[in-house]
Amino acid sequence: MTPEELRAREQAALDNCEQEPIALVGTVQPFGWLLATDLELSAITHVSENVTDFTGRSLDEVLGADPGAVLDRTLQHKVRNVIGHRTIREVREHVGRQAVGSGVFDVAVHRSADAVILEFTAAAADDQLAIHAFSGAQLLLTRSKGKSGVEALLDHVVRELHDFTGYDRVLAYRFLPDGAGEVIAEAREHRLESLLGLRFPAFDIPQSARKLYAATPIRVIASVVDEQAAIRAADDTSEPLDLSLALLRGTVPVHSQYLGNMGVAGSMSLPLVVDGEMWGLLSLHHSEPKAPSAPLAMACELVGRSVSIMLQHELERARRSRLERCQSVASTMFGYDNNPLGFSSHWEPASRELASLVDCDGIALVGRSSIDRYGRCPTDETIRALVSADEMRSALGGGSAELEANPVWSTNSLGTTHPSLDVGPTAGALTVLSPWPLFDGLVFFRDETAESIRWAGAAQKDIEQTDDGIRLNPRASFAEYLETTAGQCRGWEADDIEMASALHAAFAQIHATLQVKSERQDELGLVVRELNHRVRNILAIVQSLVAQTHGHDVSEYVASLGQRIGALAGAHDLLTENEWAPIGLEELFNRSLAPYGGGAHDSVDVAGPAVNVAARAASSLSLVFHELASNAAKYGALSVPDGRVELRWRLTADILRIDWIESGGPTVVPPESTGFGTSIIKDSLAFEFDAAVSLSFEPEGLQASFGLPAALVDGVPAVNLPADAPAETAREADRTTALVLLLEDDYLVSQELEGMLRGVGNADVVAVASIEAALASIKAQSFDAAVLDVNVRGAFSAPVAEQLRRDGTPFVFVTGYGSRDQLIGSLGALATLTKPVSEAQIGEALDALLDGIEG
Repeated sequence: MTPEELRAREQAALDNCEQEPIALVGTVQPFGWLLATDLELSAITHVSENVTDFTGRSLDEVLGADPGAVLDRTLQHKVRNVIGHRTIREVREHVGRQAVGSGVFDVAVHRSADAVILEFTAAAADDQLAIHAFSGAQLLLTRSKGKSGVEALLDHVVRELHDFTGYDRVLAYRFLPDGAGEVIAEAREHRLESLLGLRFPAFDIPQSARKLYAATPIRVIASVVDEQAAIRAADDTSEPLDLSLALLRGTVPVHSQYLGNMGVAGSMSLPLVVDGEMWGLLSLHHSEPKAPSAPLAMACELVGRSVSIMLQHELERARRSRLERCQSVASTMFGYDNNPLGFSSHWEPASRELASLVDCDGIALVGRSSIDRYGRCPTDETIRALVSADEMRSALGGGSAELEANPVWSTNSLGTTHPSLDVGPTAGALTVLSPWPLFDGLVFFRDETAESIRWAGAAQKDIEQTDDGIRLNPRASFAEYLETTAGQCRGWEADDIEMASALHAAFAQIHATLQVKSERQDELGLVVRELNHRVRNILAIVQSLVAQTHGHDVSEYVASLGQRIGALAGAHDLLTENEWAPIGLEELFNRSLAPYGGGAHDSVDVAGPAVNVAARAASSLSLVFHELASNAAKYGALSVPDGRVELRWRLTADILRIDWIESGGPTVVPPESTGFGTSIIKDSLAFEFDAAVSLSFEPEGLQASFGLPAALVDGVPAVNLPADAPAETAREADRTTALVLLLEDDYLVSQELEGMLRGVGNADVVAVASIEAALASIKAQSFDAAVLDVNVRGAFSAPVAEQLRRDGTPFVFVTGYGSRDQLIGSLGALATLTKPVSEAQIGEALDALLDGIEG
């Protein structure tokens, strides 16, 4: 038979083994009996044929009967309760003892699909056995707390299990990366030969069995020779019961034969599950048949689950420690310096630390133009081949997705995997692919070692042809077999692979950190400039408030100015608390009206739907409603005890409508002139946000209505004016004064600048608040000069500057950022003024702009 034919025969045997229906065996072991009911507990649907042996009742008496024929009312009630538990598909629950016929039984319940499965095992006459079992489990778990490290933990566990369970031998068995298993802890009777350190081939426990173990907290085989009891169904056409969780699940002949060949007559297995996968087993062997009592089985199941949790904790702690060490090494190598040459200067100390993480004979760090080495390594050509993406894809047997998912690759025999490479004394390699472009990868090398592996019997498959196809027989011998390897290195262990993976994760994290650091530096510059802009804008607004607030005397002036600045500060406090995100309209109004009772006062009724407005609208809204409240307190509804103010708002598809309605105050007389406060109410929102504003001085009280673009809600950018928006009044042909375009989106700042321009230059000013409105004005008429805010509603005013430059119109910038921001110096401005702007600065700028224009 050719090697290819032999491999095909072995694979066929393994495939047949994997397809064995081990959860649907249709039998139970004879140390107990089983019945199943439907979910309503209306009828017994399945019974094991050995029910008569235990209870004296015939199969026909039980099968199809009402469960009350077997279970008393108390136990039925308990069963109904537990089948509603969330974990009943994962855990068998003990529901008590029940006398049935001539026997007394411990009863355990679980659910499988649409069946309720009850298992009956003979109850021990001596309750001390139960106390001993749970006391042993309690002591084992309590004493395990002080054990540090996987080996120490499992060594303690097997010794304690051996003491209180009475099994002849207890093994802790872990799976290796290649699927084989190794005994890493053992407690045994002295008459038995030790299995410690021996390996078992992967095919001893098929993948189908491993998956079942991972979901089954305990597996008992009481006797490898006892005849199994078949399960009978009331409906012959029903599907076999899934007995995955059943303690009594019948055995598969090949497994019983395997144990018998080992000299084991009875066994118990407790899976060690980490992250949902089989990590290993606690395997208990006895040289005579041994059926555990229900309390002992429950105690051992508790131990298995608890040790799995402890094991996962230890493995995670070890992983964290490895990651910390890898982070330290990676930091030493790269020094958080994103420099293609940086890692070479740190290589010497880093290489020694790397060698302490992964036992090896040589290490290579492969850069784009150079290779740094430590210890014994093969040629440069071989090293570069091992970090080649094409070679890695070939080794992993897939494409880019496999490469990304498996950045670590290892081989114990380079001569086999890469026969064309010159490897010298090197036999194995562990490759870590680079997560960033500075270097290609990191490779650990091991020299050839004549390694001796101790197997529990020769790791060879015993295959035979049967009527059911090619079958894999259990190995007949478990005598120690020594395998000596040649042309290979000592195998890379799971810890080596995990360490390499941790290194890759550390490299990736440092790479990400460097990228973020670089991005954050750019972002920080933007944040600083934005902060500078906001601070300067606030100063400009305060400057405008100072200039335009009036009073009959100093105390009235100070009071009015303080209240306005206080309203502005309150809005900015709210913005800061909300991190400049959209702000709740009701909270903004309550904060603005707080000095006058706010929404909590009987005289002020604030109501409307939950609406968040853009942060950029908060200051203006706060000032407007401060002015309304201030006027109401001085002259209107809030100046008398019976007066009332209703503040209402509603949101439609394109308008946020806000209404201020006063009533119950003094009779209202329309003012003869417009003061600064009224100007803020009437003009600021209309100027900044194109809001529709109306004021009505009704005798019974002032009524104000504001229609803001709905785009201000939730921080959506405001709707801009159309390009063909009506322009300001055209300049007359015989005019001798200068016509100046003022682009500024803040109403108060715009008012202040407009006043300065009119005052120092006798200029006519067209003030607009959007880039679109500015462009429309330029299209409709010619200007002598322009003053442009750099940042208008979050956009750079460069389009306006470029149009003015094409038209030959001189202009200056006003900014809160600084003269170097956003390349404003390249747009041809005669000057850049920094907010807040003084009257002298405006005068000098206007003189420069209008130089040459006839007075």
